[in-house]
Amino acid sequence: MVKIRYFWLLSFIVLFGCSIVPTYEYDEVDVKPEVVSSSFPSYPPWLRDEADEGDEFSVKVKALVDTDGSVIRVKVTESSGYRKLDNNVKENVFLWEFTPGEHEGELVRVWVTLSFKFILT
Repeated sequence: MVKIRYFWLLSFIVLFGCSIVPTYEYDEVDVKPEVVSSSFPSYPPWLRDEADEGDEFSVKVKALVDTDGSVIRVKVTESSGYRKLDNNVKENVFLWEFTPGEHEGELVRVWVTLSFKFILT
C-alpha cells in the first residue's frame, strides 16, 4: 500500500513539475513584501444592527504572499468574535497585492501579519 502511494506521488511530481517554494516569516527575509494594492474591508451593514455606537472590533490575519506578490492563503489569528466580519476581512485580503519577498537572492513565500480595526460611528 505504501509503495503504491509513493509511486503516485512520484508520478505526480514528474508529470506536473512540482517544486517546493520555501516559506518564511516576515522577519526572516532579506527583502520584505510591501503592499502595492489594497483596500480596507468595508464595515458590514448587518453589524450595525448588532453593535452599539462606539463599539470597536479588531481582526488580525496572517496572509501568505506568493513569489508573484499575490495572496494565496489567509488565516485569522485574532477573531473579532463575529465569523462574518472575520470572513469579510479574509476575502478582502485575498485581493491585495504585494511586492514579492526575497531570501538570499531568491523569491520566497512570506507570511505577513495584518491588523484591522472597525469602530461603529
